[in-house]
Amino acid sequence: MSEEIEDSYKKLHEKITKFKDEDIYLWYGNSAMETCGMLHVLSMLEEKIENVCTINVSDITYNTGKRNDYTPRVVGELTPERLGEFIGINQSMDFSRYSSLMSLWKQLKREKSNLRIYEDKEVKSVQEDYYDEMILRYTYKKFMYSARTVGEVIGKVESYVSDSIIFGK
Repeated sequence: MSEEIEDSYKKLHEKITKFKDEDIYLWYGNSAMETCGMLHVLSMLEEKIENVCTINVSDITYNTGKRNDYTPRVVGELTPERLGEFIGINQSMDFSRYSSLMSLWKQLKREKSNLRIYEDKEVKSVQEDYYDEMILRYTYKKFMYSARTVGEVIGKVESYVSDSIIFGK
């Protein structure tokens, strides 16, 4: 599995180095996974930052003020029909913002954490057992399919967490 991941990163890096003067839009949401992904890609675009814009899908909340207000946590929580609404909120990259984001990226890499969460508007490194208590809270004594427990945890956690984290893959 790690060879597949390493191969994917190499292919991504090759594609990024071929960019010339294209405009580049990095889409992400308020989740550790997408923020770290955006930071990683941004670190590879160092010489092309004047062409980079970021779009945070968590910057728009739907049904504001209603009982069912909803803020997307990751890009995948949007329907394709809604993507056009976000083009107007893109943020251009400048050197100051780039430097700040790269400082954050260097700090996260130094921590070498296996698990990060998005909390209080920032990415934080946490211990690998961070979700254990919550998983146990939704694990009932009678038989239940593991997918049900995972679904309960994903549904209750405020920041986005993938099922692979809960399953412990």
